[in-house]
Amino acid sequence: SPPAPPPHLVRVPQEQPTIQAALALLGADGGVVEITDSGRYEESLAIDVPAGKRVELRAADGCRPALMLGAPMSLAGGDDAEIRLSGLLIANAPLQVAAQPGNRLARLSLVHCTLVPGLALQSDSTPTSPDAASLLVEIADTAVVLERTISGALRIDPDATLQATDSIIDATAATAVACAAPDGYSAGAAIQWTGCTVIGKIHARSFTLISNCLLLARLAAADPWPAPVIAQRRQQGCVRYSCLPESARAPRRYRCLPESAASPALAAPRFTTLRYGFAGYAQLDAASGAQLLQGADNETQPGAFNFVFHAQREANLRLRLDEYLRVGLEAGILHGS
Repeated sequence: SPPAPPPHLVRVPQEQPTIQAALALLGADGGVVEITDSGRYEESLAIDVPAGKRVELRAADGCRPALMLGAPMSLAGGDDAEIRLSGLLIANAPLQVAAQPGNRLARLSLVHCTLVPGLALQSDSTPTSPDAASLLVEIADTAVVLERTISGALRIDPDATLQATDSIIDATAATAVACAAPDGYSAGAAIQWTGCTVIGKIHARSFTLISNCLLLARLAAADPWPAPVIAQRRQQGCVRYSCLPESARAPRRYRCLPESAASPALAAPRFTTLRYGFAGYAQLDAASGAQLLQGADNETQPGAFNFVFHAQREANLRLRLDEYLRVGLEAGILHGS
């Protein structure tokens, strides 16, 4: 958060019983709505930010509220306006930056949020709407930023930009569309991803930078897509230290898998589970290819858990175990999820 205090800070549910009522109190100067419990809020929300202002909807420290939307959450703003969502679980409907008159929202930031892949879960933990997008941006020049966030499929205007760090983008299947234009087929926003796991096909205007990422995508039978990963402009940008399909139409690659592996088996990804809601979601299994598990530029695994430095932590632990184990004892490591 910025060091200066917000112009207005409204707390839910102490000061207002609903989130929409709190947003209405912010006025023309913008401000912050803070949810101070881990409750379930069933509302239809709309945020409209005045030009040059910022509105933040966030969870208080230690809280994890669930927003069960009754309709798509409308996000809009004037020139140089910003919306920031932090620490929220959002389900049942997508976020939408609609192409409506006067909507010139400049920046949308999602930090430590979860936009449930497939919008919601059924009783057997399968997604209720596996083909639905979690975020739709239908206007140009909006900068979308994801940080430590889980999201479903993204549909973003080709003249917008998408930046993601340490995040999971999950279209619920490797053959589904994870990132594209609002029509779900054409080239979407220019993307810059660092340390991300993406499940599903990708069609972007350009790959400004793909670094330490794990792109799990493949074509279905009779698929109209020419390749599972497509950058429309391949003369610019770079893909480095990432795992992506060999048939991907991407800009120049550097130390990418599986082509840089000594054998395909050394770069084969295996996951604990790819089902959202289960422990170990999107976590690479220890049975994955050895070269993949240390395939990032920091010699640990690429993908959303790159920042954990799993390989280094395990190596340090084994080194210390050898030092401190009593004679005749052996130690094994059981990986948590």
